[in-house]
Amino acid sequence: MIFKRLRYYSIVAILLVALVLGFVFGGAAASSSSNVQPDLPEEVIPTPPTDTGDGEEDGGNTETLPVFKNAYSLWEYSYNIFANGAGCYAIMSGQADAAIGTQYMYAIFKRNGKVSDYANNLEISYKKGTSSFLDSSCRIVYTNADGISKRSNTKNYVWQESYVIEEEPETYTYTDKFANGERDAHDFLLDISPSTTTLVYFDRLSYDSYYEFKVVMDQDAIPSNYYNPVTSSPYVDSVPQNSINISITFRISKVNGHLLSYTLDETFEVVPAGILGVVGNQHAHNYLTYTFYEMDKEQNIEDPFAAFGY
Repeated sequence: MIFKRLRYYSIVAILLVALVLGFVFGGAAASSSSNVQPDLPEEVIPTPPTDTGDGEEDGGNTETLPVFKNAYSLWEYSYNIFANGAGCYAIMSGQADAAIGTQYMYAIFKRNGKVSDYANNLEISYKKGTSSFLDSSCRIVYTNADGISKRSNTKNYVWQESYVIEEEPETYTYTDKFANGERDAHDFLLDISPSTTTLVYFDRLSYDSYYEFKVVMDQDAIPSNYYNPVTSSPYVDSVPQNSINISITFRISKVNGHLLSYTLDETFEVVPAGILGVVGNQHAHNYLTYTFYEMDKEQNIEDPFAAFGY
């Protein structure tokens, strides 16, 4: 009888851990027992504007971009545009595999103004699980120019296309969420510098229109709140710092220094809480790509809740 009870708890624990491994950078974590190796097709990378021949690039930018020979200097230049520019529009796509199925992720991000303004942005995040044990839903988060946010989840949606908001959204101040341990989905949380990462390569020659470089994060440079979306679950005790491995591949325009895309490849372990500890640590894997279609450009951001009467 004790054996059957433990076996029952083990099955329940495995399912619960699979369900509660939370969103990291907008993506779900799942067991890495299978190989998650989606490709990043070159065609999804936006084509940078071309030089008109008179020293001006499309968009009226007359500044000549320096030729970068150092990946970190290039990132500093590009991140400054991303964080302090007029606005941006990006799409995230990714997937996570587990023994109980695959969960796909797709999100749209729009922002106006600086990242530090914590205002005027929109996030629409879809999750689609191939198993009934994995969540399938859509999350909508809208923040107005005053920093007031509305957030709602719905299971009434069409993947990557539409959604129906059926209940009054949660309303809060965007900056209050940071005080409660949440993260800014519209910023880049990791610090990319020579003291926090190891440079794997810096490719300046293979592509005519963009640079590409890859770094691996130093484990002790990963912020303590990075996996808060995971550890905030009552079923998760912790994510050991020494289990985290994060590599990031960046593509940045040679024409104007705009960030075109970055891919996060993350593996880590989750320590289950309480009785769930019987299953032992769970290995997790995220593979996510963010592609930027517009950068340093004001976006048309409307309140999506208004159409549903909220």
